[in-house]
Amino acid sequence: MKEKIIRSIQYLLFLGVAVLLMYWTFKGQDFSSLWAEIQKANILFFPLILGVSVVFHIIRSLRWQLLLETEKEDHKTSLPKVFCALLVGYFANFIFPRSGEIARSYAIRDMEGVSFSYAMGSVVSERLIDILCFAFITVLAVFFQAETMNTFFQEKLFEPILGKWMNRAGFIWVVILFFGISFLIGRWLWKRFGEHQYGQKMKKGMVGLRDGILSIARMKYKWRFLVYTILIWCGYYLTTYLWFFGYDIAGEHLDMKAGLTLLAVGTLARSIPVQGQGLGTFHLLMAQAMALYSMSSLHANTLTMLIYSTQTAFYLGVGGICTLIYFYWRKK
Repeated sequence: MKEKIIRSIQYLLFLGVAVLLMYWTFKGQDFSSLWAEIQKANILFFPLILGVSVVFHIIRSLRWQLLLETEKEDHKTSLPKVFCALLVGYFANFIFPRSGEIARSYAIRDMEGVSFSYAMGSVVSERLIDILCFAFITVLAVFFQAETMNTFFQEKLFEPILGKWMNRAGFIWVVILFFGISFLIGRWLWKRFGEHQYGQKMKKGMVGLRDGILSIARMKYKWRFLVYTILIWCGYYLTTYLWFFGYDIAGEHLDMKAGLTLLAVGTLARSIPVQGQGLGTFHLLMAQAMALYSMSSLHANTLTMLIYSTQTAFYLGVGGICTLIYFYWRKK
């Protein structure tokens, strides 16, 4: 009961932050003008971008499959089931932020018999690779548009956030202190309860988690994994860049280099744990980034809505169908 209350409070907190950020982004916006601008977009790009999303998520499933099959060499997983489990995770993220990793690990455990701890470890391994890719994309964006990116991080992130509460050095020390205290608490708990029955179960789970994380080092097809990763991020890029052609005004202000900037900013916004996979954070940061390219708030908000709506339609539509299939499969 206590756990349910805590989860409910967390849910309401995440939802409240999302609503507050949406209000901040669209405050003073004329919604009739916004709707008129959305109608100017070429509707044919909506199914095109949805198709791109389906393709690169199939590729993402193939990449995860390489990690999952490293646990047991003779254990072959089904691509449709891996794809279904992956989309169950994305759907869960809309219900509760950052719950998708756990949800898809449970789903693949149930459908393919992969241990939960190993599946979770493979997800962590995937996330670490994606963090490196995000860093690489950000470096590329800075390389091609150093002044624009510096303005964004300095004026739109560091000064509004850090400038109000602490300087950058203070922020870094807070982060170091947080992880240091977390490490010490974790070490004490491990020594205190390590020999307990639950401690033994935790150790077993941690071994599976470790093996899942290290699966990327032990898998056979590393070059295939690399190619899949490149294709996945090309897909992410296209879901943003294609709308430059679908919404003519965006094409007048934005080019391929700007697409890199928006990809980096959008990825950062979606990584923040709020409701609806970046609801509010995505709209706010993307609009701020587009303002650097002399786009008005109306046009920036329109493009942001187009990008977010296609991604949301995919994750809720396809993800919802996969979730229903998963629960039907479990019941049957």
